[in-house]
Amino acid sequence: MNGQQTEASPKLTTKRRSHIWVVWIGLCMSLLPALTLIMFLQPVSHTACFLWQVNFTMSLMAMGLCLLVGFALGITYIYLGKTKSETFRLLARVAATFVAILVGVLISHAIERFATQSIPLRAQPLIYAISAYELKYKKPPAKLQQLVPEFIAAIPHTGMPGFPHFSYRLLGVPGQSEWELRVQLPSVDMFEPEWRVFRPVKVTGETSNVMQLSDWTYTTK
Repeated sequence: MNGQQTEASPKLTTKRRSHIWVVWIGLCMSLLPALTLIMFLQPVSHTACFLWQVNFTMSLMAMGLCLLVGFALGITYIYLGKTKSETFRLLARVAATFVAILVGVLISHAIERFATQSIPLRAQPLIYAISAYELKYKKPPAKLQQLVPEFIAAIPHTGMPGFPHFSYRLLGVPGQSEWELRVQLPSVDMFEPEWRVFRPVKVTGETSNVMQLSDWTYTTK
């Protein structure tokens, strides 16, 4: 009886460790995409934004840590005379963790692209309405509400429940576009939000923190 229990214990422990390992890999792979889904496709709070920022930053740090730990501990195990099988198992686990986190980051990026690709299409009627207002009154509107109902039935939403509203502002910079549409997006930087910006005229002399995408621009300004 005792002998059978003693023989079964190592198997039970191994099985339990396998279950824990599977859960760990699943968590590494799914946590960031799950938070990204919430960020872009559900109404969110400042707390949710903060959690997403922390998780994204930690994911990138964990990937770097996996590389360092895998290299350092692998060399240490070899130097201390451990068997090759033990070294291989250790490196395999570190590599699996790295790959799981990397897959999670890539899935999150795909979710972000899917969620934001509708912004230009949804903004197009609004852009046409502003242009029509300019054509009639020889100046852009002071605020978007001035377009309703003469030029547009209602101000459209961005298509992202977490960031549903277009922001509009007058620039008044000579030689540049007089107005712009802005949509705030989640940013890895906890202290500076990221924006998707449309300007009717391409602005010259942009700084390095601006990335042009067709008529729209990514910027942290």
